[in-house]
Amino acid sequence: MSLPFLNPLVIQDSRVTERRTARARADWGPPSTEQALGALPVAAGFCRRLDLAGIIDRAAPVRDVALSTHGQVIEALIANRLTSPRPLVHIGEWAREFAAGPVLGLGADVLNDDRIGRALDALAEVAEEVTGSAGAAAITEFGVDVAQVHWDMTSVSLHGGYRHCDEDYPQPKYGHPKDRRTDLKQVQAGVAASADGAVPLFFRPYDGGAGEVSQVTGAMEALRRLAGPRRFLMVGDSKLLSYPNIAALTEAEVDFLGPASKSLVPASVLAGCDYDAASPAGFTAARDAARRAGQRGTFRVTEDTMTVAGPRKRDPSYTVRRIFVHSSASAQGAAASRDRKLARAAADLGKLQRAAGSRCYKTPEQVTAKITAIARGRHVGDYLRTEVTRTPSGKPVLEWHFDQDAIGAEAATDGWYALLTSLPPDVTAARVLARYKNQPAISERRYHDLKGPLALAPMFLHGNKRITAIIAVICLALLVYCLAEREARRNLAPATTIDGLYAGRPARPTASLIFSALATLRLRARPDGTLEIPQPDPLQLRLLDLLKIDPRTMVDQSLPHVRITGLADGDDELRRGDAGSELPQRVGDAREPVADNGRVGCGPEGAGGQRGGQEARVDRRSDPGGAEQAGLHRGRRRRRGGYRELGFGLDTIAVIVDDPGSTGGDHLRRQRQPPAARIARCQAMVAVIDKELSVRKLGISLTPQERLENS
Repeated sequence: MSLPFLNPLVIQDSRVTERRTARARADWGPPSTEQALGALPVAAGFCRRLDLAGIIDRAAPVRDVALSTHGQVIEALIANRLTSPRPLVHIGEWAREFAAGPVLGLGADVLNDDRIGRALDALAEVAEEVTGSAGAAAITEFGVDVAQVHWDMTSVSLHGGYRHCDEDYPQPKYGHPKDRRTDLKQVQAGVAASADGAVPLFFRPYDGGAGEVSQVTGAMEALRRLAGPRRFLMVGDSKLLSYPNIAALTEAEVDFLGPASKSLVPASVLAGCDYDAASPAGFTAARDAARRAGQRGTFRVTEDTMTVAGPRKRDPSYTVRRIFVHSSASAQGAAASRDRKLARAAADLGKLQRAAGSRCYKTPEQVTAKITAIARGRHVGDYLRTEVTRTPSGKPVLEWHFDQDAIGAEAATDGWYALLTSLPPDVTAARVLARYKNQPAISERRYHDLKGPLALAPMFLHGNKRITAIIAVICLALLVYCLAEREARRNLAPATTIDGLYAGRPARPTASLIFSALATLRLRARPDGTLEIPQPDPLQLRLLDLLKIDPRTMVDQSLPHVRITGLADGDDELRRGDAGSELPQRVGDAREPVADNGRVGCGPEGAGGQRGGQEARVDRRSDPGGAEQAGLHRGRRRRRGGYRELGFGLDTIAVIVDDPGSTGGDHLRRQRQPPAARIARCQAMVAVIDKELSVRKLGISLTPQERLENS
């Protein structure tokens, strides 16, 4: 019997054999000399325009003998966030796959988890200074307008107990997480983004249980220092406005705009608003821009003034503008939501009414407990009225109804909310609404980027000091991310879309689309060892032109570069190149031997077409110059061995040894420098230890800060 679903298999003698078609077999080619380039030049270019490495190095300097500065390591972490986010333990692997050496000047061996940890610890101690300086650099270098700044906070969920934390840094605690993971501890992060390009200019981490209302004044003071003498508008949600915050903002001459909470403008005031007295605002929400005129939501505004009084009689009062806004879309949504929860609550109460007196609800107390659970779960407690009685036999009976007056009072507030602002009267109510409606498009979008493409949450680290540092790294990456988007849009103007940017269709450039489109850029080595970038496609060239980034100028030919790929474990015969030199196994191999002839790498056949190490060797008996050539090889091997013992990388050794201008004295002087530097460092350590011993002998107790200064 034919079984077509088994094709191309044939069943014979109860054995299944695969039907194979004749086809040509692929051969091994030469090892790959490519690395991923992606958006790495963009990340590096914007970091350098902001001078992020310099800012960090000035705030947290390192010793002169260090292989890398803290700023260089943090810059590499930022680049990783923007190109291919990895856990900290895999940053070295990322550096091998990407062209971190030629672009950033750091080899994969430098980016080990120990060095990264030290850089993060150093950054945590100066995080506020660094992020503030980076925001100021963005304002100066890119001309970001700070006339309007949007402030908001979000939560970052943490995995782990974090029982022992450093008191100098934000404490992981349980709170009210935005992702509703109440089982996890959290820290919070505040971000202030400019209305100009939604660029995040200020970041700050907070305790997991910190109240959002109490953080506004500190953020405002930091933004004042950032903006300088310029007056700016601070926009936020309802947590922005409280009496202490309004008083502080007014005294600091900082304008504010935000929705009033129920404690400032109760529901009874909103219910008294007259729809007919409000005037059309002429504002269209972004979600309705593509709809027909009759299907778009409408906004109406009316305004008066309001006096905000303090909790004590002697507290000064402040008069602010109060703008009442009615949104037809919000009104429809509120009515539909109320109808749904009333219907669901009615169904639950009907079941409970029928089940009263059964084995699960034998007593009035059990029925009352279930009513409480329904009212809380369905959010109908404000208008649910119930009565539980007993029959002569003791069976509980439930009677319930919804209070129509309470429902009507709530329905009167549907679609209404109030905005409080200190903007002058020449800014009309409609313009105030337009400024406020820009808030979700700025702050919420950046929180989406923070937790999405840049992978901020969830997080698991050993201590809250590292948490503070990694939040700072990701916020700096967000700054670069947003500046790239702003730069592309500004240089694209007056056009707004780029052809083929999204699924082959025109689209407005976003940071996500820009970095995705550049992800396929590669870097490879020519046979002579120089580097080249394969020709980008027209879309990539267009994006690079808009960003004013030329990847060819971002690649340093003198730095360690290509990691050879293409050989699998066990291919021992293929790891031998001409002159018996070894090739590395794969991307990420810690060892990277380089061919003696100075080329980037060799395939299974040498320069003369011979295969294998034995056939490529010089026969001294038939070649008169064989002895001299062998002596040269021995000298080269001796120099390579000396440099290797001193800790030089193999790619660096190849450049040094193959330099025709280097003499024996030059090699000796180079080899002397590392041990001399180590001796100086050891002498300095001995001096510090001797000083500590002398102090202890005298019975003097030094504080940790004094010990740090002495070291």
